[in-house]
This record gives sequence, C-alpha cells and structure tokens, in this order.
Amino acid sequence: MKSNTEAYEEMKLAKSKFDPGTIYGTIGGGLIGWQLGTYLGGGKTNWIVAGIGICATAISIPYTRSYNRHAKKAVRIYNEGLRKTANLKPNIHFNIPLQGIGIRIRF
Repeated sequence: MKSNTEAYEEMKLAKSKFDPGTIYGTIGGGLIGWQLGTYLGGGKTNWIVAGIGICATAISIPYTRSYNRHAKKAVRIYNEGLRKTANLKPNIHFNIPLQGIGIRIRF
C-alpha cells in the first residue's frame, strides 16, 4: 500500500488499533480460559480473575472494530486507485517458437 499514500496512512491508523486490541483480547481470553479450565478441572476458581478477563476482552472490542473499519477503508481506497490507473485492454500475442505454439495475454 506504500504506492498509495492515502491508503497507506489509513492502514497505519488501522495497525495502531490492531496492536492494543490484540493485547487486550489475548490477555482477557487467557484469564477467562484459565479460570474456566480450573473450574472444569475441579480446582478453586477465582471469579475475580475471570471478571478481569471479561473486562479486558470488552476493552478489546472497540479497538478491533476500529481496526476493521480502517483496514476496509484502506483497501477500498487502494483498489479505487488501481481502477483509475488500470489498462484493461488485453494484448494478445501468438508465438511459434521451436518448442511449440504459445499464446501470451497481457493486461
């Protein structure tokens, strides 16, 4: 995306949302899973830790939604730029080299 400055900046913004969302989501999921595993294994479950995990997971949701929104916008901007510069007329070349017959299509 570096060739399209606007799309690249949008993707950098998306990336800045991705990292904290991933960190909070991973920590939250780990804390929840740890306590559920303890519960299912018959151990003493600390529901406060599970509650902290739920809060961390909830914090990750806005970051993830923002990442998705910005990443989709970056892709849309980039693809629109490709459509404007694309040459959609194919060039067809027939070749008859010594090894056989060849066809080459370029867009």
